[in-house]
Amino acid sequence: MAIKYEGTLNKFFTQKSVADIVSTLAKPATPWTDYLFPAGKRLQKHSPFVTTEEITETTGAIPLILRGASSYPVDGKSSTRKLIEIDPLSPSIFTSAKDINDLIALGDTASIQAFTTEQITRLRDRVSASIEVMVKQAFSQGKIHYPIWGDTGITDYADITLGETKKIAGASIKNFDIAKLQGWLADLWQKHADATGATGDVVAMMGSDVYNAVIKIMMAAGSNAPIVFNADGLPGATLFGYFRIAGIGATYTLPDGKSAQPVLAPNTVRVIDRNSTGKLIYAALDDLDANLAPLPFYAKPIYKKDPDGVKFVGQSKPLPALAMGSMSEQPVVTA
Repeated sequence: MAIKYEGTLNKFFTQKSVADIVSTLAKPATPWTDYLFPAGKRLQKHSPFVTTEEITETTGAIPLILRGASSYPVDGKSSTRKLIEIDPLSPSIFTSAKDINDLIALGDTASIQAFTTEQITRLRDRVSASIEVMVKQAFSQGKIHYPIWGDTGITDYADITLGETKKIAGASIKNFDIAKLQGWLADLWQKHADATGATGDVVAMMGSDVYNAVIKIMMAAGSNAPIVFNADGLPGATLFGYFRIAGIGATYTLPDGKSAQPVLAPNTVRVIDRNSTGKLIYAALDDLDANLAPLPFYAKPIYKKDPDGVKFVGQSKPLPALAMGSMSEQPVVTA
């Protein structure tokens, strides 16, 4: 009988079977991560460290080189580099031998497969949700201040400074009509370009008060308002066939028991260029079974004793390195 049980376990609770499950999981809903870091903005780094230059450098034009001169350095000009160690996200779920035995006794392999898939999915979703919170905090604060778990609970915080946005002088859209609104948007786009040099896929991320005021002005113009609402992604619209805006009423809550925080102040506009948002970096995992690879998500089973069972462990080492210097910010009076 022991041989039968071991054969059953080997089929469903191995590194390969878990890896196969991970590869077939449907993509989780992570709107903020996807919006700021689409596929081309993700980097798997074969190192457990990231340098400050990799986080703070801004991508832009470089000068021509005088013939005969040395090349222009784009990797930072400091002779010393500060290395940042990326801490992992690593949730786990323990399944007792009794629960596994009950599944085996049913003799339904589909139930065992579904059970294993459910455990791995739970781990993956917790990692994805945590990355989403980190992305929101990074966008909101220009830094990461994320709790670190020790054997006795939350013992510290990981602190990584990403930079500051460019500041634009405040404006008021109080009592604006549609013509004045268009003029303000054109001025905002120009000031963003002047401050950051970004003129690509520009979007104005608006706090709730500003977004609601803008939509109210557009709707008051009735059929004369050239507005197209987004069908997907973050809530927003395209105004006058050119100006893309997004309404930011979202909050985030850290896993330290503190209250929810707004991603963007209600009376603030943050202008970004989606071509220059930075990188979502995945650092190398501290796991030999994963070949120390920088995987976005990895999971494996670990057999435990006293009590007997299987512990599923998930891992990821994410760093949402937002290019804060490519963003501009303006306070706006709405009422």
